[in-house]
Amino acid sequence: MPVRQRWRCAAAAAWFMAAVACARAEDPARAFVTIKPESARIGEPIVLTIHVPADRMSTVSVLHEFVKEEDKDTTWALIEEREPKTALSNDGRPVWQRDYVVAAFRTGRLQPPPLQVEIDGHRRTIEVSPVTIHSVLSADETSTEPRDIKPPMALPVPPWLFVAAGAVGMLLFVAAIGALWLLLRRRMSARTSAAVPPDDWALGELNRLEQDRLIEKKRINEFYTRLSAILRTYLGRVLEMPVLDMTTSELLCLLPETPLSDEARRLTGEILDESDLVKFAKWIPEAGTCLKTLERTRRLIAITRPLLVPPSHPPGDDASARGTGPQPAPPRPAARASEIRR
Repeated sequence: MPVRQRWRCAAAAAWFMAAVACARAEDPARAFVTIKPESARIGEPIVLTIHVPADRMSTVSVLHEFVKEEDKDTTWALIEEREPKTALSNDGRPVWQRDYVVAAFRTGRLQPPPLQVEIDGHRRTIEVSPVTIHSVLSADETSTEPRDIKPPMALPVPPWLFVAAGAVGMLLFVAAIGALWLLLRRRMSARTSAAVPPDDWALGELNRLEQDRLIEKKRINEFYTRLSAILRTYLGRVLEMPVLDMTTSELLCLLPETPLSDEARRLTGEILDESDLVKFAKWIPEAGTCLKTLERTRRLIAITRPLLVPPSHPPGDDASARGTGPQPAPPRPAARASEIRR
């Protein structure tokens, strides 16, 4: 064969092979896209799968751009980009596949964005079949007309709520009864104590204090606290002074200006000083000392009792006895705190 003819055959063969390779690279049938499902709701995932025969190519790359920076309110969004894999087609040939999970955010018959595939350096744009996107609302909720306001819906009341309300009401009722009982008791106690003479009241309280056996129970602080309160209450009613609101020092400074005798003032100072030592200095006296203090308190009440009884009329005063003639002057009451301070 002549040389010129050989060159012509070689050139024709090369041209034919190049044309076949180019045709194979640009053949749209070689690369296609499947979509599942073909009908979905807004926001539901849709899988786009790219299929490229793997026996006639060496490299495949997919160029996609579902969301552009200048278009944030896009219809489509890329949710997931999965790793590529190789599968077998129906005729047993290997097929390169890659899945892209997308979602649409509008209703209607929508066209997904086309995909650009680059196979062995040749770029091809692949169109995707349209997808029907439905609304997430039901058929009767797609209307844009405003509806009438529904009436308020009654919520069922749980049974335990009635039980809790009844229990709370009962507790409040019991608390109110208790408070009323305490108030009446205090008023009755105040009236009773006002009707009882101060000396009888004080001696009765001292007897109850002794019967409680606080000394034998080693409750010395409580014993002196109650003893001091009884003595102060008694002196306050005798002298008509707010003794309970005074300190021991303030009371002892005012005693010389009261009608109390020297012995009464001395006993008052001793009893109150001893009580302060127990209450504030944590002094614990012996049982005999406590009993002596109790007896000194009774002695103090006995010697101050005449201040509560008006003096009797002189014997032989017939006019006074008969209720005629000049009446004796009423007994001078004990000095009040305001007069003492003046």
